[in-house]
Amino acid sequence: MDEDLYLLQRMMTMVVSETCLMRRMSDDVAEPVLDALHLVRRVRAGLDEIEAELVVEARARRVTWRRLAEAFGVGGRAAAERRARRLVLRTGG
Repeated sequence: MDEDLYLLQRMMTMVVSETCLMRRMSDDVAEPVLDALHLVRRVRAGLDEIEAELVVEARARRVTWRRLAEAFGVGGRAAAERRARRLVLRTGG
């Protein structure tokens, strides 16, 4: 997991660096940071959709809420169900 986070951080650093280089001539020095924040929002939305689909698939395969709670890293069944509900609301699924 730490390797995945490191890879994501490296990817984001590269995107920000490239954005900064492209905008070097721009008068708006905040623009690269705002572009990166927009990218983070889009990535997060994409990950939410993937996570929601995985929950649906796990439940279709009869994975218990307790096991999903472990995968989510939350305290128990109720917390896992709440998280799944929030994912569905955020993704419109």
